[in-house]
Amino acid sequence: MCDADNPQDTSSVIPTVLDHQPAIIEDPEGLWRGNPVGRLEQEMLQAVQDRYPQTFQRLDSIPKQFQPSTLKQLHVFIKCFMQKFVHQLDDDELISLEMDIDFFERIGFDLSWARNRLHMVRDLKFGNDPLRLELVEATSRIERAQVEYDKATDARNKTLHEMAYKYGNDYNDVLNGELGFGMLHGY
Repeated sequence: MCDADNPQDTSSVIPTVLDHQPAIIEDPEGLWRGNPVGRLEQEMLQAVQDRYPQTFQRLDSIPKQFQPSTLKQLHVFIKCFMQKFVHQLDDDELISLEMDIDFFERIGFDLSWARNRLHMVRDLKFGNDPLRLELVEATSRIERAQVEYDKATDARNKTLHEMAYKYGNDYNDVLNGELGFGMLHGY
C-alpha cells in the first residue's frame, strides 16, 4: 500500500495494520463508529460509508482493539487509491493495489467498488477491447490532423504576412472589395 504522503509508494501494509496499537485520540469529532481515528480519517470513512455502505458490513469481525489502527490504514489505502493518476499506473502497480484490496477483504472489508475500478482501468489501459482500440486510433488521427492544421495555419499566416509586405495592409480589402477601394477619399 502506498504512503499517504507519497501515492507512488506501493509497499505492503499488512504488517503495519497488525502491529499498530490503538491510538488515543482526544478529538471527539475524530470518532467514527466509536473508533478514534482522527478527523480527516473520519470524514473519508464516512464518505465511503455513504457511497459504498457494503464496505463496512463486516467491521465487527475485526477485534475492537484493532479497529482504530485498521481503519486508519484503510484510510491511507483509500486516500492513495483516490490520488493515483491512471496514466502513471503500470501493470505491477495494479497488481500491488489488487493485493492490498485482497488483504483488506480478507480481514473483513468489502472493497468490490475499488476492485471494479481497477478492472475497468486494466481493461481500458491494457485491454484489447475493440472500442478502446478504436478510441486510441481516433485520438491518434486527431493528433495528426492537429499537427497538419497547425502547419497549414503557419503557412497561411506566413503568406498573409508576405502579401501585406508586397501589396500593403489594404490588400485584403482590395482583393475582396470594390475595384476603387480607398482610392478617393469619401468614395
